Amino acid sequence: MNLRVTSQVQTANAIAHMQRQASMLERYQRQIASGVKVQQPSDDPLQFPVIAELKQTASRTDSYLRNIAEASSVLNTSVDALLEVQNILSQASRIAIQGADATVDDDQAQMALATEVDALIDRALQVVNQQIDGRYLFSGAAYDVRPFRVAATDPEGRPTSIVYDGVAEPARVVTGPNATTDTRYAGDIVFLQPGRDLFQTLLQLRDDLRSNLPHTQKAALLNQRLADIENVRNAIHETIGEQSARLAQLESWQQRLTDVHYQARVDVGERESTDYAEAIVKLREHEQILQAAMAVTARLFRPSLLEFIR
Repeated sequence: MNLRVTSQVQTANAIAHMQRQASMLERYQRQIASGVKVQQPSDDPLQFPVIAELKQTASRTDSYLRNIAEASSVLNTSVDALLEVQNILSQASRIAIQGADATVDDDQAQMALATEVDALIDRALQVVNQQIDGRYLFSGAAYDVRPFRVAATDPEGRPTSIVYDGVAEPARVVTGPNATTDTRYAGDIVFLQPGRDLFQTLLQLRDDLRSNLPHTQKAALLNQRLADIENVRNAIHETIGEQSARLAQLESWQQRLTDVHYQARVDVGERESTDYAEAIVKLREHEQILQAAMAVTARLFRPSLLEFIR
């Protein structure tokens, strides 16, 4: 049986062929314009899921790297604050030694030393209530709450009690798969440990200097304050060591994640980016095929008078 190919079928085939060529032409034009050759699954069914996974890897590591940068900034600021507290304690030690000195036993000199301690207390409050990016360093997870406040004062307005209003849980950030880092420490754990209480030690030092005790008794108390100050210094030193170790770990982890992020971006570029030389060749090829198809189709289906009469 003979199958007759009608002009309608020929026309449909010709149109379908030209549409395919036009679609390929549009694809290579898009690749050249955007610089991306794989934008959707149909562009390359094998490469598209690989590229998608690489982009997810790059996105995750980018988030981790931002968190590491934030954590490092907070911890560096925290270490600086702790070093400033150490400096305050060094000055308090100097004052305690001067106060215990037998040659400094007149009331006026002792009151002057006590006034210096008042200034150190105010300065310590400023340091431990420090903020970074609008959030407190030592309130733990409640970083919007001012950590330390004066709860009571004497008739002259000098603080007699300082309390902690933050929380015991430290603030944490995600710095890797199943990994978090403590950033904003709980101030009560850092500064108000039993026997290592920063503000109680400074308040007692000031009060001892202002006391009316005989100098020998006062000297004994001030020597005890020296031991208390050293205990507080040791507690602060431990926290500095812990935070410094965290910073070293973050730096190492940051380098590893940077390498992963860089390699993922390189792999995406290699798989996704347009090969311009190849794309231009293909573009011209499909342009020529489309133009030829259009010319042939126009000649094939140009109706003559005889064909019209038939």
